[in-house]
Amino acid sequence: MKFYFPLNLPQTLPPHPHSILNNKKVFLANIIFTNLILIFFIMPTLKQYITALYESLKKEKAIDQIDQKIFNFVKILKKNNQLKLKTKIFLEFKKYWEEKQGIINVFIKSANPMEERQKNKLINWIIARNSQLTNKKIKEIKIKEIINKNLIGGMILKIENSIIDNSIKKQLEKLKEKISHRG
Repeated sequence: MKFYFPLNLPQTLPPHPHSILNNKKVFLANIIFTNLILIFFIMPTLKQYITALYESLKKEKAIDQIDQKIFNFVKILKKNNQLKLKTKIFLEFKKYWEEKQGIINVFIKSANPMEERQKNKLINWIIARNSQLTNKKIKEIKIKEIINKNLIGGMILKIENSIIDNSIKKQLEKLKEKISHRG
């Protein structure tokens, strides 16, 4: 699909040099305005691309059909001169897909690996916390542990967009702040 926007330019340029400069400004202003119209009113937004991709893939099971739909999606990006957005779209799509599928990603940063008992306790806490905060149904919790020997103890959790810092270092900082406010 090609977009055409007529420009309101004079058919002949006036002979005066200042008038020519003004017409160039008008010409450039029309080009900028046309591009803004394309960007804001015609080109799909990032969210629209992600939603469209999700809707086309959510019921597909066959890998070849999924591959074909992704290939067609990339062709649409190319046609719309939006290939530069593909990495951002696919990263955001992954988050959107997991949210819609009820998958929660949890990153745990601690000094030592967690025991299974601790992981199960954490999973139960996440489920309880989620039911208090949202109506979303959790189907899966993916835990990724990151061992950081610089942590003295405790842990730092990243659950979706929330960070819960329960490290010894953070607890000591809070204690120091309380003590300094008292004195």
